Amino acid sequence: MSFSPSAADAPAARFASIRSLPTAPPSERTSQRLLWGRDPFWRSRLLASIAGEAANRRRTVSAIYDPLLPDRPVSLSVEGMGHFTLSADSLNGAEELIDCNLPTPPEGVPVLAKADGIAAQRQAMTVEIGSIGRAIADNKRLLSTVARKIADCDALRSRAERIVRRLPRGDGGEETLPIACRDGEGRSILRLPFSADTKVIGLQGIYSLDSLFLSALTDKARERGCRLVLLTDALTEEVVGVWFPPCNLCYLIDAPAERQNRQLSLRRYLLPHTTEQRRAWRNLAVAVGALEGHLDRRLAEYRTLAKEEEALRSSLYSESRLQSFRKRLLIDLFCS
Repeated sequence: MSFSPSAADAPAARFASIRSLPTAPPSERTSQRLLWGRDPFWRSRLLASIAGEAANRRRTVSAIYDPLLPDRPVSLSVEGMGHFTLSADSLNGAEELIDCNLPTPPEGVPVLAKADGIAAQRQAMTVEIGSIGRAIADNKRLLSTVARKIADCDALRSRAERIVRRLPRGDGGEETLPIACRDGEGRSILRLPFSADTKVIGLQGIYSLDSLFLSALTDKARERGCRLVLLTDALTEEVVGVWFPPCNLCYLIDAPAERQNRQLSLRRYLLPHTTEQRRAWRNLAVAVGALEGHLDRRLAEYRTLAKEEEALRSSLYSESRLQSFRKRLLIDLFCS
């Protein structure tokens, strides 16, 4: 798979899970480089520059992004060069350290102190945002429980089984990739981990039928031993898609219209139901909507703080100085 940092649908791009930031280390046989320093935004910009230069040189790149700051890469794997990360939590003593600190002018000390204070606020908000995400996930599980009472679950499982019968058997390998987060305005952001030739089936369901179908599809695929990848929301860990890499096929909730090969309507699997059952589901759905609204507000506040912090840290150095450091780093990495 190849990666283009400017592409909207970038293969090999995904989010880190908010519960597992920073990301897990790669294989011990992979060369590891740690970009370290006080300014996380500057180091992330350097990662983006490395990815861009690698793409220009037609090297395969995979990127992992921060779900709270969706445009900010936190780690890269570059063909022939190894793994680059901003996280010091996975150090094993064999990493190459790249010092990204720039000397701070004396008059910049108060600015750094203010920026560090904002960073502490962001860290506290990360914990709260994670708690909101877990609450949303808990309530969506309750939604699915209610939905099972008004869905033809046997028919859903039969449909899933018919699909899986056409898939190749495998070794039962399974992986989880966070691909979705929220933009803070009620919309979802997707970073699809596969290339444009993957067939995407968009799921169109009501009353949580799409989630029930993905659950049935996953169960049947596991029974057959199919190799599969569960695609999740980085903030709630809700499964939003199932990808079958051996056959370039993905079933995805809220798939972008331009990426859908076709839609699968699930409305036919809704059974006749009572007003009380419908009201129970909708009451829970209102609760989920309120939590998601609260999450969006906190995400917007978090990103406002991040912009303030980044502006403070950037004010300490001229752009020409930053460009000079970036140029030297890229020469050292790609021309040595």
